[in-house]
Amino acid sequence: MINRDKLKPVIEKYKTYFPTHWRNSIDGGVSCKWEAVKCFREHWDIDAPDFADMLSQALAKTGSLLNAAHFFAGGMLIAMARVEGEIVRQMFRSLFDETQELAQRITDFEDAAEKIRAAHDDGTWNSHYQYANAISTYLWLRYPEKYYVYKYTVCHDVAVTLETDFQPKENGAAENVVQCYCLYDEIRGELCADAELSKLFADTIPDAANASEYLNTVTIDFCYYLSQVYRKEKSAPPANDAPADSAAPSIWKISEGTDATGPSSGNKKIFMEHGVVVVHGETKALGTSGQTQGEAFRLEIKKGDFFYLCYASSVQLLGQFTSDEAIENPEMGGGWYERPYRVIAKSKSTTLPYKDKLKWWTPNANTTCVRVPDDEENRGLFEKLLLMPYFGMTLYELKTASTKPDKTYGKTEFVREVYMNEREFDILSALLRENKNLILQGAPGVGKTFAARRLAYAMKGEKDDSRVKLVQFHQNYSYEDFVMGYRPDGSGFKLTKGIFYNFCREAQEHPDKEYFFIIDEINRGNLSRIFGELLMLLEKDYRGTEISLAYNGEPFSVPKNLYLIGMMNTADRSLAIMDYALRRRFKFYDMYPAFGSEGFRTYQKRLDNVLFDALIEQIKSLNREIAGDVSLGRGFCIGHSYFCGRTPQTCTEEWMYMTAEYDILPMLREYWFDEPEKVQKWEERLRGVLNDE
Repeated sequence: MINRDKLKPVIEKYKTYFPTHWRNSIDGGVSCKWEAVKCFREHWDIDAPDFADMLSQALAKTGSLLNAAHFFAGGMLIAMARVEGEIVRQMFRSLFDETQELAQRITDFEDAAEKIRAAHDDGTWNSHYQYANAISTYLWLRYPEKYYVYKYTVCHDVAVTLETDFQPKENGAAENVVQCYCLYDEIRGELCADAELSKLFADTIPDAANASEYLNTVTIDFCYYLSQVYRKEKSAPPANDAPADSAAPSIWKISEGTDATGPSSGNKKIFMEHGVVVVHGETKALGTSGQTQGEAFRLEIKKGDFFYLCYASSVQLLGQFTSDEAIENPEMGGGWYERPYRVIAKSKSTTLPYKDKLKWWTPNANTTCVRVPDDEENRGLFEKLLLMPYFGMTLYELKTASTKPDKTYGKTEFVREVYMNEREFDILSALLRENKNLILQGAPGVGKTFAARRLAYAMKGEKDDSRVKLVQFHQNYSYEDFVMGYRPDGSGFKLTKGIFYNFCREAQEHPDKEYFFIIDEINRGNLSRIFGELLMLLEKDYRGTEISLAYNGEPFSVPKNLYLIGMMNTADRSLAIMDYALRRRFKFYDMYPAFGSEGFRTYQKRLDNVLFDALIEQIKSLNREIAGDVSLGRGFCIGHSYFCGRTPQTCTEEWMYMTAEYDILPMLREYWFDEPEKVQKWEERLRGVLNDE
């Protein structure tokens, strides 16, 4: 039973919230959720010949419901269906079998997913992601009038706020779902009984004749509102209780404990790689405080706040939070939250335990998420006990570090920006460092130039273009442009040094620093004509070896500290095959679209746009067809960079339409110039996503 006296004020607040947010509310909004239901209904076919393709289309508009930062239930489900289509088909037959107990159906679905994951894990399938949240979403998509989307933290917040007897258990997923549905049924009844709210639904939802079908979805939205908006507003301090300097960032202690009291060392490593700190949402309160440490982590921390991270009493790093939002952490399961950050400094000693003065916020205190009080005494102690000994920094330097642009660039930044994983970075950097010459080849839009620049930044350790040079080859580019040649000078001609000559000389003057020469469209030029006698000097074994230049006989060499990175477009059929003499001096690395990468998924999550998610699903399906076409292949797939660089404000329907209509479709017309029926099919599918007839 719920406490109706606690429910009434939430309903009253929701009446004000709903009309302006129903299209884009918490976790997608009623309107967006219903679009996901309609898409599922339109495409769902348990007997579809290609079950994976059907599933991809049916889930195309689920957006962040099934794919979020570090949580890829939808994508993983489709991947499993591609390798075990019949098993996944049977998983859904059993899940949707209403004659069986709900808890057992949920447990069986999760167990079957784990068997597929274990059988096909190649080192990248670390999780199947088919947990109670995802499974409840499938049930709701199929029977939206009966089921709800279950989320542990939302259910927990609702149960606590409404003072119910039911409290979800951390590891009782299937049983939690059953009890949650009973709780939500009771809330739905109260929402329906409120005449003003019912009229509001009827007036707001366009298809009022079928408004009753929306009620479960509205209930889901109401519960998200209670958890993510109402509770935050209620816990916010009154204006007159705000700190005197409300703009000043707070400083927090975050402890992830030991393996026995917190996440495992394996998970801690994953968190560090992802750039997130993780705390359980129910971590207890301090002393007589009315707010738990878990709530402080979820609700109080702001973007720009500082923190230090410790594992028990061992200090690890100093960081700054980069988001106002705490989201659920997939590695730990129910109730654990994560926040992203940037590193300001690593601890000078990550193994030596702290043994100095004890305060609530020091590493040796049995606390998890605590704010360092903003007073002279505590801030002074924080500087003396932690900032100076562990990070060699004063409070003033900490404040200026947050406003100074950070040029440090390495593997972590490369992986985050380029949408590759650490192993791919290790291979790329090893190939370039060992061979001196590397070519990145791939279809348009896979981010070759972007990756080349950032590979250079990562290898030299800073995001700075002072020792990076970019040129683009073309059919008229020559040795005279590149190395040396005579150029008109008044009434005569003057011997002029080219861009590569000057860059090599600069690198020779600083042998202790690395220089990077990047060549875009390297196979568009006449390479023998451009490089001339330097062809031999590019080879790693001849670096530093001098030869005489053709024009003036000057001794010249390509220095050992200079690296060449070229880019080749594999989809341009007009380009000639690269000169073999030059080809053997380069290593070649294939780049492919990164829609499935962790980085792109995180970017997608930040956009939080169901239309964008649906368009990307179509592009992924298009790429599968291109890859399977014997006249094309993977080298012609559509790259992810066409869809990058957007914010939630600039990811508009107009931009998506322009990208599809004037970037993607013209390319398809060129690919399939002799197969117009394929072009027509994809015109219809892409325009269909964007509602353009």
